[in-house]
Amino acid sequence: MSESKNTQGQKSSSALPVIIAVFVVLVVIIGAGLYASNQKTQEMTKVEKTGAETPAESAKIQEEHVSTKVTEESSEDTAKTASSPTQSQTTKTDTLSQYSARILGNPDAPLKISEHSAFTCGHCKHFHETNFIKIKRDYIDTGKAYLVYNDFPLSKVGMEIGAVARCLPDQVYFNFIQLMFETQNDWKSHDKYVPYIKQNTRMLGLTEEKVEECMNNEDIHQAIASVQQEAHKKFGVESTPTLVLNDEVVVPGLLPYDQLKEKFDALIEKTEAE
Repeated sequence: MSESKNTQGQKSSSALPVIIAVFVVLVVIIGAGLYASNQKTQEMTKVEKTGAETPAESAKIQEEHVSTKVTEESSEDTAKTASSPTQSQTTKTDTLSQYSARILGNPDAPLKISEHSAFTCGHCKHFHETNFIKIKRDYIDTGKAYLVYNDFPLSKVGMEIGAVARCLPDQVYFNFIQLMFETQNDWKSHDKYVPYIKQNTRMLGLTEEKVEECMNNEDIHQAIASVQQEAHKKFGVESTPTLVLNDEVVVPGLLPYDQLKEKFDALIEKTEAE
């Protein structure tokens, strides 16, 4: 009996560690299950907040959202740039606008006189000292006609003078070109025209630096050349001074004034009758 009790006690003692070990394993398994369940719940909560099915897709959606926002901002910047010209575009536009038509008289007058002249042309000097003064007195000042001046340079000097004149305000433009024609003998020598221009434009508001800038401005040169080429192509202008009346009748500017008057009066009568 004593040996039997001892045997049972030994079995019970040896089984105890096994039971404890099993219990620990069960606790670990249950704990791991609860932890996994909790993590899944947290992930599902994140998915519901981002609208994505997985955390990876949520990150992708957030990345796409940032990318879309940057693209939209870039598009807005591009649109602003497109609608607002750059400084160089603005400068070029302003420069070319300086070659807008220079008109003397009322543009609603029945007779349009387009003059094509060169500053270095001796015949143009004579025209401005004779017929031009009479045309201004009898037709422009009386509202019967208006004159549009077009540069038709015959040399680099004439091109540069024309470019500087285009930088002057409208209200002094015709005073300047009349002065240049009337004083042609004073500056026509190549070593005198630049100081002469600077001296006379200073009184009209142009600094020496501005004169240099305008004189060498390739955009204005190109605009002058384009108008010159168009006059040659459209009206056959080849020499100076040439007048084009109402964009249809071409006459030499040095015709005797009585002959010019006949052509002027005939066109005015025709225009008023229409």
